[in-house]
Amino acid sequence: MASYEPEIILVENKADEISCDGGNKTLGHPEVWYKFGDNDRAECMYCDRLFIKKRAASAAEKKKAA
Repeated sequence: MASYEPEIILVENKADEISCDGGNKTLGHPEVWYKFGDNDRAECMYCDRLFIKKRAASAAEKKKAA
């Protein structure tokens, strides 16, 4: 059984918020916004995409990033 790994997207360190629409145009999901607040990571509640500020990403996450 294959293991699902969510898409990792690196964002600029100064970002306060990000939006996600699933990335598949008509097959995506409604656009939602997430605030980073005190965190350097945000995960989409629809598609599990993981948004990580560049300063907080591990080497493995940087390698996997879109």
